[in-house]
Amino acid sequence: MFLLGILSFFQIVFIPGYLLVTYIFPSINLFNDFNRTSKLYRIVLIFAFSLLINYLLIFTFTAAHIYTSITLYVLIVLEVLVWIYFRFVRSSREKIPRSTSININIPGWISESKAFFYSCSTLYKILFLGAIIIVLWYAFIFFYFLGDVFEHWDPVVGWNRFAVEWASNHFPTHTFRYPQLIPSNWSLTYVIMQNSGVQCFAKAIMPLFPLAIISLFL
Repeated sequence: MFLLGILSFFQIVFIPGYLLVTYIFPSINLFNDFNRTSKLYRIVLIFAFSLLINYLLIFTFTAAHIYTSITLYVLIVLEVLVWIYFRFVRSSREKIPRSTSININIPGWISESKAFFYSCSTLYKILFLGAIIIVLWYAFIFFYFLGDVFEHWDPVVGWNRFAVEWASNHFPTHTFRYPQLIPSNWSLTYVIMQNSGVQCFAKAIMPLFPLAIISLFL
């Protein structure tokens, strides 16, 4: 079940967005010079598009009454096949450069950060260090929430109830027009694990939202 939870987490925050941003967008030239876009910005795009794609798929599956664990397993297998096609078959056929993948050069990023830091004024250094502290704080919150459950009023009686209803293969009721992107994505963990009592993987995605917003400023 733990491995299924990890799989559901990456399905929510990474897999569909990665396929869209890394392979499909460059192939249709949606953005100019997309491959030179900041890798951090691309990671945020992957996170955002993954949530949106999952919501659209979950809505479609639920409308067709096929939102089940089998459907999601098949979806993940198809995503793997799409990745294999773009990564190996199409890239070798069309000689697509390997730079379309996200390679994070940590030593290079550290050296660039140092150069930026030393070239800035004292005020910028203070702001930069403050931003790093905030990022580290939300990263700590992310790991702190791992293994936790929903506790407060809104998540328990509202948002998570919506997620459980999505996981039951029908549209949630009495939502009072509350947006459903996050609850529907939470439901992915329940459907993949076939257990709505394990809430830690759904809750773990929440600290990623402030981290993504701060990353846009960086």
